[in-house]
Amino acid sequence: MVKTVEYFNNISINKKLILFFILISLVPTLVIGITSYKISESVVKEKEIIRTIRNLKDVDNLVFNYLSNKRYIAIRLSMDDFVTSLMDIDSLDEAERVRCEFEVRKLLNNYHNTEGIQSIYIFDSSGKEYTNDINKTDSYERIIFTKWYNEILTEKTYLWGDVRELNNIYTLPFYRITRDPVTGEFRGLILINIREDHIYRVYSGLEEPQGKILIVNQNNKIVSCSNKSVLGRELDDVIGYNVQFDGSQGYFEAKIGKERYLVTYYKNNIMGWNYVCLEQLSRILSASEGIKQMTFMICFLCLAVTFLFSIFLSMKITKPVNKLVNNIKEVQQGNLDVRVNFKSKDEFGLIGSAFDDMIKRLKQSIEDIYEAQRKKKEAEIRALIMQVNPHFLYNTLTSIIWMTNNNKKDEVINMVSSLSRLFRISISKGKEIILVSEELQHAESYLIIQKIRYKDEFNYEFEVDEKVKSLYMPKLLIQPLVENSIYHGIKSIESNGFIKIKAFSENGRLIVEVADNGNGAKDSEAERLNGFLSSGAQDSNYGIGIKNVDSRIKMYFGNNYGLSYRMENGFLIARITIPVLEEPVKI
Repeated sequence: MVKTVEYFNNISINKKLILFFILISLVPTLVIGITSYKISESVVKEKEIIRTIRNLKDVDNLVFNYLSNKRYIAIRLSMDDFVTSLMDIDSLDEAERVRCEFEVRKLLNNYHNTEGIQSIYIFDSSGKEYTNDINKTDSYERIIFTKWYNEILTEKTYLWGDVRELNNIYTLPFYRITRDPVTGEFRGLILINIREDHIYRVYSGLEEPQGKILIVNQNNKIVSCSNKSVLGRELDDVIGYNVQFDGSQGYFEAKIGKERYLVTYYKNNIMGWNYVCLEQLSRILSASEGIKQMTFMICFLCLAVTFLFSIFLSMKITKPVNKLVNNIKEVQQGNLDVRVNFKSKDEFGLIGSAFDDMIKRLKQSIEDIYEAQRKKKEAEIRALIMQVNPHFLYNTLTSIIWMTNNNKKDEVINMVSSLSRLFRISISKGKEIILVSEELQHAESYLIIQKIRYKDEFNYEFEVDEKVKSLYMPKLLIQPLVENSIYHGIKSIESNGFIKIKAFSENGRLIVEVADNGNGAKDSEAERLNGFLSSGAQDSNYGIGIKNVDSRIKMYFGNNYGLSYRMENGFLIARITIPVLEEPVKI
């Protein structure tokens, strides 16, 4: 449950709306669909019950009339003069008795070929039998031991017995008592065995393939049906539980084997019999299968329409939200030119208008701040450059004056030319970014001037990758490092000073290294210089030159670039690292 809630909370609003619309449409659609199907099932079942009961009534009429005809035979026999006389055999002389027996046997033989009658027995009060049954399957002694014999003697005039099998033929016995009309005393018994297959033939035309009809007598035993194996068995055994027939007609459901059946019944109140029809529910409800399919199809179409509508509506609702979210992400990435431009005047339109106005004002504020910072940065950089120029100019002019006083004309010309070239490159028409080749030329002009001043106390060398000469870099970065090498390194040794300037590119970065073998070329010196650069302190021992170089680089390109020192093979190496610039950029 927790995972489900967490999943629901994490999905998009679009999916939440789609799920919500589907759920609110799914529940009523399913309820209506299932209810409609159940109602259709109930209607189909009710119609089938009404039709089946009507059919059972027709079966009852046919069977009752058929059996009534057989019962009338017993009545006619009981009213026959010869049969009546034979019942009072003690009052007859021998001749009359013989004549009565002959007439009775003749009468019985006349019924031998009567449709549906297997045999007829007439028993007098002494138990003597008269029959047209050549097999004589019944006897008076057999009858008097039946459970219903005393019942018929004391309570009834006639009785329908249970189906039994005689000579492989199922028969339904009908018993009728003859009594003395005056005293009511028992005078005899008439038994007619009616063939069950003939009874079944009477109503078989009304039996349908999907339903089996069973005729159950007053003892709840089956007296007729198409399945002869259940004849004579109690209905409870066939159904599987105790059956209670309430009222003159009705129905109930029962599970017989693995199938569920609809059991419909109709009762003949005269005979006490029940006409039962067993129908498989699956066959009955198959009539509603079309309704079921139609119901589910309508439900499916409703869900499909709802699904499409929910997608359309959720997209209409979430489209401006998604657009707003995407624009917020763009703003997070630094793009302040995005606009939502909602055309609607609803709540989304108001939010979009407020968002556009906010981004517009934010962009303007950032531009104002950027412009102010840019001007401040330019002022700081110009201040740093101005710190370099007076310092160097003062030293150079002093040297020129000294050489002029000493008539060193050639050296003065060379120094003035170099100074002119140096300042021309320094000015660079106001540009902050110049070619690497120009920056190297600027450094070389400075070295020429210093070499003249220090009377060849040091030599220098340039090792430059030709590819980097066409790149660009901020001006006045190399000269302060050369100056630092001279004043804090070469100047402290008497001779054989050496300065090497190296320029190359590596991993998208431009590297410029200034190495010297001066007195400061020690491991501890490199550590002190790096500590000086990383701290905010000022140190007069190192001057302001290298600090300005590092500060300018970081101001231009960020803290990932700058100036660092290291020792290698007796040389103190100053290393400038800046990004490769293939064209002049505004910084």
